[in-house]
Amino acid sequence: MQLLYIDSLTRVYNRRYYDEHFRGADDVQAMVVIDMDNFKHINDKYGHDVGDIVLQNIAQTILSCVRKTDAVIRYGGDEFVIIFFNIPADIFEKKLEKIRFSIDCLTIDDYPELHMSVSIGGAYGIGTPKKLFKLADNMMYQSKNTKNKVSICFLDEKECITDNV
Repeated sequence: MQLLYIDSLTRVYNRRYYDEHFRGADDVQAMVVIDMDNFKHINDKYGHDVGDIVLQNIAQTILSCVRKTDAVIRYGGDEFVIIFFNIPADIFEKKLEKIRFSIDCLTIDDYPELHMSVSIGGAYGIGTPKKLFKLADNMMYQSKNTKNKVSICFLDEKECITDNV
C-alpha cells in the first residue's frame, strides 16, 4: 500500500495520494503550495542527479518543519503541497515562514555553493481542496514574482497577506 502513495525519490506522499484522499474532502483547514525557485537552473548547471538530491533535501526539510498529522505531498516536479488540519492561523503563518527560512539556509555537503529557495503560497480557512489549492497556487505565483517569499490568503477575513523577505 505504501508503494502506491509514497514518492520514490522524496519519500513524501505523491500526487496519487492527494487525488485519492482529498478529492471529496470538504474539511481541509489550510493548504500550501511550494515551488522551488530556479530549479531548472540547478538541473541545467549541476545535472539531474544533483537536482534529485536537492528535491530530497527540500522534502526532508519541509517534513522537519511540520507536524506528523500534516500531509506533505510531492505534487509534481519541484512542487509540493502541504495539507494542514486543526492549526491556528498564527501557527500556520509561523510554519510557512519556518519552511521558507529553513530551505533558504539549507546546504548540501558536496555542493556548498548551491543556494536553494522556495516561493510559498498558503490558503487558510475551511474549504474544499480544490478551492484552497486554487487560492494557495495563486498566492505561490504572487510569491514567485520576487522569489523566496511567503504569501497567504485568509478566507474568513477575505484578506491576503504577503511577507516580504
